[in-house]
Amino acid sequence: MRAFVEQEDCRNLPLDEALRRLLAGFVLPGEAQKIDRIVEAFAARYCACNPEAFASPDGAYLLAFAAVMLNTDAHNPQAERRIAAADFVLMAQQEADGGEFVPILPADQLLDMHARILARQFEVPRGGTAEDDEAGDDLG
Repeated sequence: MRAFVEQEDCRNLPLDEALRRLLAGFVLPGEAQKIDRIVEAFAARYCACNPEAFASPDGAYLLAFAAVMLNTDAHNPQAERRIAAADFVLMAQQEADGGEFVPILPADQLLDMHARILARQFEVPRGGTAEDDEAGDDLG
């Protein structure tokens, strides 16, 4: 899995577009812990390709996880309450050393990301096993 992620060239792409590209070629496991490890590996790779984008891989990880949550919420017909743009901006914050929360990216970039994810769902290929089928062909 890490070898696959490390082959991704995500230079100069917005984080959500790089994540979208990675997921298009990757069958996600159904287990949340494994998905978490994939998001963590993606964040490290994104930061290696875009060293100026985030202060640390933690910021990229939090934002990638928030993007997955938004995608799931926005494209799941059973979701009762949608994540509003302002709520997404609040979600995309990181605790700084002083204990205060700071934005991971400027609000305008987060709002653009929110709009892109709402407009186009992350597509994930279907696998050949029952577990893969449960994961579905998207993250919604």
